[in-house]
Amino acid sequence: MAISFSPLAPTPLQSIMSEIPVSRFHRWSIAFVSLQAMLICLLSLGQVEVHSAESTAFATPIHSTQLDRDAFTQWAEGRESAIPMEAAKNGPSDILWTSDKRPDWRGVQFGTNRAPGPRHLRIAFTESIGIGTLLVRGGATLSVLKPDAPYPGDLGNETHWQSADRLSPERPHSREDYDVWTLPADTKTRAIRFTHVAEAADQNPAGWLGGAWVLSDRFANLAPQSILTATARPEAAERLNDQSNNRQWHPWDNGESGAALRVSPDHPEIITMVWPRAVKLEGLCLLWAEFSTVEVDAFAGSPETAIRSAAETDWRKVAASDTIDPYYPMGLGANWIGFDQEIETRAIRLRITGGSTATHSHLVNKIKDGRGVWLGEIVALTSLHTAPLTSVDLPAIREEIPPPIPVKFTLAEPSVVTLVIEDEQGRRVRNLVSETEFPAGENVVWWDGSDDLLRDPEAAQHGLYHLPTRFVSPGTYTVRGLTRKPLELTYEQSVYSAGHPAWETADKTGCWMTNYTPPTSIACVPGRRTRDGQPLVFMGAFVAEGGHGLQWLAEDGTKIGGQGWVGGNWTGATTLTVDLGPRAVADHLCYIASIWEGELRITAKSRDFQDKPILKLQLGDDPRPDKRPRGTQPLPRLVNFDGGDRKFVLAGIAAHDGVIACSLIRQNEIRFIETASGKTIRTQSIENPRGLAYDQQGRLLALSGTKLVRFGKQDSPAETIIATGLDDPRHIALDDEANYYISDQGHSHQVKVFSPDGRLLRTLGKSGEPKTGLYDPLHMNHPNGLGIDSQGRLWVAENDFHPKRVSLWSPQSELLRAFYGPGEYGGGGVLDPHDKTRFFYKGQEFHLNWQSGTDTLVRVFYRPSPLMEAHYGPYSPDTPLYPDARRGERYFTSCFTHNPTNGDGVSFVWRDAGATVDLVAAVGNAHAWPILKTEPFDECWPEGADPQGDENRNPAAFAWSDANGDGLPQPSEVQISQISCSGVTTQSDLSMVVARWGNQTVQFFPVKFNEHGAPLYDLAAPQVLLTGSQRPQSSGGDQALTEPGGWTIHTVAPAPFSPYGLGGSLGGQARWTYPNVWPGLHASHEAAIPGQPGMVIGTTRLLGGWIRPGGDAGSIFAINGNMGNMYLFTADGLFVATLFHDIRLRPNWAMPQAVRGMDVSNVSLHDENFWPSITQTVDGKIFVVDGGRVSLVRVSGLDSIRRISAQPLTVTTDDLAKAREWFVQTEATRQAVLGSGTLKVTLRSTAPQVDGRLEDWSPTTDWAPIDRRGTKANFNSDSRPYDASAAVTIVGDQLFAAWRTNEKDLLTNSGETPQALFKTGGALDIMLGTDLAAKADRAEPAPGDLRLLVTQVKGKTRALLYRASVPGTQQPVAFSSPWRTIYLDSVQDVSDKLKLASDGSGNYEVQVPLSVLEWQPTLGETYHADLGVLRGNGGQTNQRVYWSNKATAITADVPSEAELTPKLWGRWEVVGE
Repeated sequence: MAISFSPLAPTPLQSIMSEIPVSRFHRWSIAFVSLQAMLICLLSLGQVEVHSAESTAFATPIHSTQLDRDAFTQWAEGRESAIPMEAAKNGPSDILWTSDKRPDWRGVQFGTNRAPGPRHLRIAFTESIGIGTLLVRGGATLSVLKPDAPYPGDLGNETHWQSADRLSPERPHSREDYDVWTLPADTKTRAIRFTHVAEAADQNPAGWLGGAWVLSDRFANLAPQSILTATARPEAAERLNDQSNNRQWHPWDNGESGAALRVSPDHPEIITMVWPRAVKLEGLCLLWAEFSTVEVDAFAGSPETAIRSAAETDWRKVAASDTIDPYYPMGLGANWIGFDQEIETRAIRLRITGGSTATHSHLVNKIKDGRGVWLGEIVALTSLHTAPLTSVDLPAIREEIPPPIPVKFTLAEPSVVTLVIEDEQGRRVRNLVSETEFPAGENVVWWDGSDDLLRDPEAAQHGLYHLPTRFVSPGTYTVRGLTRKPLELTYEQSVYSAGHPAWETADKTGCWMTNYTPPTSIACVPGRRTRDGQPLVFMGAFVAEGGHGLQWLAEDGTKIGGQGWVGGNWTGATTLTVDLGPRAVADHLCYIASIWEGELRITAKSRDFQDKPILKLQLGDDPRPDKRPRGTQPLPRLVNFDGGDRKFVLAGIAAHDGVIACSLIRQNEIRFIETASGKTIRTQSIENPRGLAYDQQGRLLALSGTKLVRFGKQDSPAETIIATGLDDPRHIALDDEANYYISDQGHSHQVKVFSPDGRLLRTLGKSGEPKTGLYDPLHMNHPNGLGIDSQGRLWVAENDFHPKRVSLWSPQSELLRAFYGPGEYGGGGVLDPHDKTRFFYKGQEFHLNWQSGTDTLVRVFYRPSPLMEAHYGPYSPDTPLYPDARRGERYFTSCFTHNPTNGDGVSFVWRDAGATVDLVAAVGNAHAWPILKTEPFDECWPEGADPQGDENRNPAAFAWSDANGDGLPQPSEVQISQISCSGVTTQSDLSMVVARWGNQTVQFFPVKFNEHGAPLYDLAAPQVLLTGSQRPQSSGGDQALTEPGGWTIHTVAPAPFSPYGLGGSLGGQARWTYPNVWPGLHASHEAAIPGQPGMVIGTTRLLGGWIRPGGDAGSIFAINGNMGNMYLFTADGLFVATLFHDIRLRPNWAMPQAVRGMDVSNVSLHDENFWPSITQTVDGKIFVVDGGRVSLVRVSGLDSIRRISAQPLTVTTDDLAKAREWFVQTEATRQAVLGSGTLKVTLRSTAPQVDGRLEDWSPTTDWAPIDRRGTKANFNSDSRPYDASAAVTIVGDQLFAAWRTNEKDLLTNSGETPQALFKTGGALDIMLGTDLAAKADRAEPAPGDLRLLVTQVKGKTRALLYRASVPGTQQPVAFSSPWRTIYLDSVQDVSDKLKLASDGSGNYEVQVPLSVLEWQPTLGETYHADLGVLRGNGGQTNQRVYWSNKATAITADVPSEAELTPKLWGRWEVVGE
């Protein structure tokens, strides 16, 4: 097919003569008229050489003088307002490209308030303008003012506005969008309206536009309907037409290192767009283009020609540009490339012929000296004229060929469906579809006859979700499944947080303090020091990983802002102070100081809330205790001092007249720092220095042990002000009357107020040490930092976890208010299933008011003790249990809330005793409870088991029940058995389920309960649930649950299934498994983004016990995912739902306000969200605690679950043959559209040295991309995608082949099957058709078709040459599976005839004589061939991947792995050097 060119309508002379800006798009002269006429004549003759890439078709009709700045307004919450100057200093010119100005790089945000709902932005014109199309960056819909509507239009009145359309209206809106909006024909308007509708759960409700370009004519963008390929990084080519900015720095590019040579006309990067049929195009727009020159070719070959197979003569140049600009950092940088004539073609090819010349500092290192290029998006424009937008909807690029085995079902209504296939023994063979939406009526899911039971851990480590394909055996199978309605996740309320909302928000006003450590410091800044004259209260905490280690409030408690770290990694604000001296630095509101690993960090907070570093001083080496050299004596811990286990501990700071005093308690020293220079100006010796303050006369006050002393002149001795009455004082504050407020811990835990002469005036708070029981808000726990505000009120930071609290006291010593929380890193908490007004968190009980959405701390029933200390922090009673055997009693367990990722080594049980709880029982690994390794318990250990030895060599399991009611273990109460024990779960009946008891999963039921309510267990009588339990493969799994129906679920699938899966057993037999290729927190760091419904990633721990929502669901369990979501399954292994989303796909839960009843279904809970829980209350409702925000969410819709009746499915040998052929047909269809590709094989004069080092391969070598699948690790891993390519060259009578990979252990092969190296591990693969006379589309191999497989077995080279067809063969070699056999005529060991070398890092070279291949390549000829790699685990092949033939997924069917399929090979073109 030749390209069809249609001349453009003549351009009116007046538009040619009008003011045309000097820009890269519109450099025109009057000579264009004659040039256009000449081109039309040449085109009509088919003899055109187009040299220009510019066209007035894409010139914007708008000049900046036509913009009405006064009408540039926004609308939200029913009110219209002007766009603030700081948001758009140039008015509408900051968004809209005009003929004389470009927009601002920041774009414009509008509707900046917290309320959900619509917000609008208007751009108005001084006159009516004809508009056909707008190219827009940003997530907003478009409408224009109707001609009959009053100017400038009511933004909130829909009747004033005419909507624009786009080709994919169902696509959700995002700030990353590139949209082409089309208006009705002959539209003229005086205003454009952009609309963004914010949901309550949106992280940022405001709308944003990055830029807009107006076109007079009506166009549609056909690029999204094309398939794109690229010579470099073809796996990323789909980003070129996904209508997204891809977060700026994730566009298509030609690799991290760029090309081997500078991009040039001789070495271009090529991008190809292919449509299902010929399309008409006026031109292209290239967005975020980082290169300088490009040529555009149109395909002009025959309809039968596959695009990748097209000859160079099949392409015609239609445009070029040497003025491409990235327009960085603009949100919309458009490079218009107009065709001088409308063309009709099936494919467009971009030849990038010149690298970037950009000079922006953000770009210069990325362009790699002209070798690196990238492109964000291609817009391909077709003219609509007056046609509707739907007229350019194209059919699919290729009709999908379904697999051969239909699975049919009928739905009464649209539903979400899960289907599984099981064999005649009821064992799972395939999870066919999971949580997939289907319409009402008859439906069919097609099956390819393979199971999903094999795993490829090595692929997962490259970020690739790959399940090796293995066909099932012929036989009868059963299909079953479930349906449900879409679920709703509704926010109810947050618990244990004074934040409004309880989570972090973009404006920093959300959340309360940090989730890592309690509040420790307070500083009150008077209004005379602040910018707006309003006083402030600063609060700090020692260490922050989430939330704010420093925050600042108005005195009414309204949070104004906050930040995580101050002064360096991890530290918040251990100490705070304000300089009120007459010579204080006016711009410094307060000072923040901390010490981290021996580094003293001091920072000033300026009046505009910026950090101003004062000092970073390494006082000495002070690593964490676990990082100290072995044998180092630990320091005596300074109790309840932040960092109290370190050598350098900062106990207090104070500032006066530009000098900061810092007390170093272990060094018995006060260090004085000058704020101006950051230098130490002097030190002062003092015994046991603690909190510091300056009085109104500028005299330094210091707590020294249990005394308060005062320093006068610099060299004068300290004067004791308070000598008695203090137990363990921490910090000091002074009121306007010079009274001393001292936080005192010890036995009192009060704030004590002393007169200026040291007399005790009064105390704040009830006296007494922290204890368990009903909560009394008048009692302070570990009062620490103090501050007195402008109203004389005292703010107290209480350095305690039970609860975390800041209390506010009146000048009359009355408690005015208390600010609680937040929870720990990862959150947590459990709702009581019997009483939903009760909420438990780390030994604290809160009363929930469901009407008001508020919570009240009512008791602290547990405080950690040394007995409960463990690696992940102390065990605590969190999950309530109500055993039927003890009706009316409540117990608690730690098993769901201690280990953040796995099942726990020990499960403890407490009995609720009213105000407190009693520890009554435990079962688990004896090494995991330190007290059992102490001398009194030596007698309990079995003979030969060493309590101090390695636990893997000295396995020991224990059971303890409290016999005497003292809550402490005695040797007589403990049983210890010599067996490994891991993953202990306590169920609601108080039975203990052990995921791994040796190699079994077992259950211990209470034998009885003693008089103290303690359950007793007999370690000698486990009920065996399964033999074949398996170890976790990462930081996730190792738990089991049983249910009355007999099912046991295992968070690590039992044998014989792969441990890379979830699983279930029934009657002691493993019955189901579900793929879980990234099983755990650390594994999830390497995980791909979910690409299909029901894809499980990073499962860690169970959220609790069973829920039973009714309907047909039966029992359901929930398991956490580390990427911000959670998964629900039935006990018999049917995938129910994913709750929330992967953080890489949806925004984090960070909406600006907490709206009760808001839908939170579309957010992510973020990674490392350790502690969600699930509860079903007595009214049948199901709630989850989200985790990190300690927020309750109602889950609705699970009661709609209905089972799909089991139906038989017969699989025959013929079905499997069709399935095998389906893989081939699918690949053939792909190649029919795109072609198979051509690799240039160069005849060289100089041979490369075969050493695995590829530097001597020419930079012009043509490399065949074999595999670039996978994902770069998202965190804490060096995992990278596969990067495998290969090249071939010929020198004399030798063939040289090279493979570039990032797999240094690729050639790991056991060689156990001598003639089938393709079965037993990794290998290098060459397939070649040596006979030019053989048909290219041959269905069967012909003589001359061969396969050379090269690997290493036990360090020695092994190479096999396979020939499928050798005339005269009498005894061909059979390759069989249970259902078919194929024959190859010859399998020859040629190991001694070739040379293999590796550089040890993943590069390989092979040299083989042409005579071995019986090939005589001819210059200029093209041969069918392919190159690939096999991957395996050393004993089994898991992947076969090739440059051309992608129908190679099958790795567990010997005939499929052995056969040659030459019709799917690519082409080798033999060329000269």
